Amino acid sequence: MSRTGTLRALTYSIKMLEQHAEVRVGCDDYFIRMLKEARDIIGEAPVKAEMQNKSWAMCEGCGKDFRAFMMPDRKAKCCPNCGRRLGWE
Repeated sequence: MSRTGTLRALTYSIKMLEQHAEVRVGCDDYFIRMLKEARDIIGEAPVKAEMQNKSWAMCEGCGKDFRAFMMPDRKAKCCPNCGRRLGWE
């Protein structure tokens, strides 16, 4: 499973839990692997993000460019390409 796939699956699970009073979750290998990968993503040290110009930055984790500001004066916390947490200098 990819980082993006893990984050999507967790987001879907959260939405289901918020919308329904009861949710049955089968604890199969897929679900357990997803939770372990999520734990690992949270525990990772942030990767360096470097500004390329006034609006764009590059993630050193995946090497791809992305729009640095999600809102005016608020830099992105995670890379939209690989999902890794960003550390700004």
